Amino acid sequence: MNKKTLKCDEIHLRYFDESNADGTAAGNRQRAIVFLHGFPDNMHSFDRQIPYFLQKGYRVVVPELPGYSKASAFARTDYSFEDLSRELAAFMNNLGLKDVVLVGHDWGALLAMEIMHLAPGMVAKCVSLGQSPYDTMAAGKTLDPADVAVKQFWYKTFFRIQINDYPERVLAFNDYEFIEFLWRTWSPNWKYSPEELESVKKTFRTEGVASAALRYYHLNVNSTKGDGPGYRDFLEAPIPVPLMIIGGKEDKCINVHVYEAYDPASYPNGVEVHLVRAGHFVHREQSAEVNRLIHRFVGK
Repeated sequence: MNKKTLKCDEIHLRYFDESNADGTAAGNRQRAIVFLHGFPDNMHSFDRQIPYFLQKGYRVVVPELPGYSKASAFARTDYSFEDLSRELAAFMNNLGLKDVVLVGHDWGALLAMEIMHLAPGMVAKCVSLGQSPYDTMAAGKTLDPADVAVKQFWYKTFFRIQINDYPERVLAFNDYEFIEFLWRTWSPNWKYSPEELESVKKTFRTEGVASAALRYYHLNVNSTKGDGPGYRDFLEAPIPVPLMIIGGKEDKCINVHVYEAYDPASYPNGVEVHLVRAGHFVHREQSAEVNRLIHRFVGK
């Protein structure tokens, strides 16, 4: 993956951006598809999507989320939800991206929703991976009471502890073995390679990255209300473009029952919900099926 760097609002973001020279062959007119990764992960999260969509004739853009490199981690102090989304929208605008397909996983899916509201007209369709339907989060339907401590709030509460950098020290302990613990817990049947895990650990070993990644939780997730500054506003707004949600049947981070609890009225432009046999990292675990679903959805 050849990485480039773009300066947006004094912040340097690294990204991948490539087009198939014969992009019109598949009839897509070099339409851009933008992928946003989640936590704990990095831009290599979509290594199995990049060649597929290049071959289909798309321009593929994969930015590193703000804070996931030394330069961007030390260049910013504001990790509020709205500021992160504005920065990514500015990044897309600076690349001249229009009518894009925006695909996000985990935190990337949440940021994708805010980008749609901040930059109307830039996003034509959106795909959410490994994240609750947005209206269920706004309505507080994300968890059954028995699941609260085990599946979701435990780690959100833990990451919000701000005493002597305790979460950062736990995350870094024994060469970031906590990352592998989360991968095994959230995706119990995923047979990831040592190289995949090492790639993400290498990202988090970078000075400033672990602290920056956890500030997403410090500033944006209130463990008692499930929200933060700017977090609920967009969740309660109708989704302005067609949306596809892909969840994992075996996801131990997101309660699978929420995929049955969404209200179609919250999606006036249409919504599709698909469950595949995977855990939280659906696009890594079942890349062929997820790629086909996205390609079909975009082509509608």
